[in-house]
Amino acid sequence: MKPINIAITIVLPNDEGQSIWANGARQHAVFLYQCLKKSPVADNVWLVHDTGGLKSIPSGMLLDGFKDDVVPISSVLEQVDLLIEVSLNVGAAQAQFIRDRGGKVVSYRVGNDYYFTLQNILFDNIDWVPNPNRTEYDEVWTNAQHAHTCKSFFEVLFRSEVHILPHIWSPYFIEKTHLANPVQKKRFGYTDRGSRKTVAMFDPNINAVKCCLVPMLAVNEFYREYPDLLQHCYITNALHLGKNKTFNHLISPLDINLTQRATVEGRFPFPEFAGGIESVSLDIIITHQWENGLNYFYYDALYGNYPLVHNSPFLKDIGYYYEGFEIQQAAKALHQAATEHDANIDSYNRKARALLASVDAESEENVRIYTDRIKALFSDL
Repeated sequence: MKPINIAITIVLPNDEGQSIWANGARQHAVFLYQCLKKSPVADNVWLVHDTGGLKSIPSGMLLDGFKDDVVPISSVLEQVDLLIEVSLNVGAAQAQFIRDRGGKVVSYRVGNDYYFTLQNILFDNIDWVPNPNRTEYDEVWTNAQHAHTCKSFFEVLFRSEVHILPHIWSPYFIEKTHLANPVQKKRFGYTDRGSRKTVAMFDPNINAVKCCLVPMLAVNEFYREYPDLLQHCYITNALHLGKNKTFNHLISPLDINLTQRATVEGRFPFPEFAGGIESVSLDIIITHQWENGLNYFYYDALYGNYPLVHNSPFLKDIGYYYEGFEIQQAAKALHQAATEHDANIDSYNRKARALLASVDAESEENVRIYTDRIKALFSDL
């Protein structure tokens, strides 16, 4: 197969204050770019955007390291052989133009579209619809955490074959920002600070897929049984919940609230909170997901060697695992992290490094798998 030109779509906000940490789909587009740049079937690889009045790439997107490959889609469309939709929707006319030239168009679905579709049908609370342009694709790609709820949904919705590909990640954004700052670099990463632990949760709390409810109740159960082990609990990305009647009803009688051992915080990128706030010493992270078991946040936390209490079935052997929605199990896993982690740091860190190597966007294995998928896609030509 001769080398091809690949374009990966990305939404770039026309706002200098926007951060790459605010949107996982943008990170995914960059990690895919890093992966395919290593592929022997790739000639040019671009991150393409719709200008939409964009005068310059916002610095918060952290794309200056490969800015020559970040271009308007209109400037390269005539050269593109493979167009991969990630965070910017591909228009039906654009897709047809690519196919008329003998190219291919893929939609890479990186979110739980079944859940978002169902949520909007029932509540109509976000400005989003699946495949808004009714674009036709040659294939749909997604990752293992969406196979259960979304694979069949994608097959019917898009009338395309659906392929499950590796979830990939890179420490690029952490190293580009927080570890490039000497003060934050010194603060970022787990350190044994004694038996009293500071716990934090970073679930975004914007939908049911990733929410603080289970972690918050688990921390309270942990504190009720082992009050001397909890220094403080930070519930981040939850300040907006202060206006929610149900949230206030739940948190107001909790022991962690009544004894002022917990605080509700605003939105923070995890690395910034962990390494950039002088008053915070982070010891343990607890999180919960619902049909979204692979998250960049998990990898970022493991990169810092932080004890991760989680319910992802894909990471059962990593961190401190609890099943599903089992709050008491989560409290026990939190106790295990608080009491056993410091004696097993070396083993924990080795497992974390092995996992991160397996999801490395530029690893030989992941590059091979994506390359083989592209070869198969073009096998009819």
